[in-house]
Amino acid sequence: MIETGTIGKPGDELYGTIKGKIGLTIVNRGNSFGHQIGAYNIEVDLKTKRSFQERAALFLTFIDGYKTPTSEGSQYKFKVSASNPMMPPSIGAVR
Repeated sequence: MIETGTIGKPGDELYGTIKGKIGLTIVNRGNSFGHQIGAYNIEVDLKTKRSFQERAALFLTFIDGYKTPTSEGSQYKFKVSASNPMMPPSIGAVR
């Protein structure tokens, strides 16, 4: 389980938190161990300044539907989930 991951720090052009769950199984492969990623459900809360938005406009268009304007730029709150990493993720609003 990811308790909380942080991107940047308050005041940076891009700052946010990531929290959620990722299924991870350790697999015995004879002489070694490996891992297998399973279902995941992650909530993302990003705050961006206008200067970052201008440089990252192409990337941010993918999550524009989850944008709320702020005094310094924008905030993006959304969740990403899938039953396994081979399936396309579902992206939606955080409730």
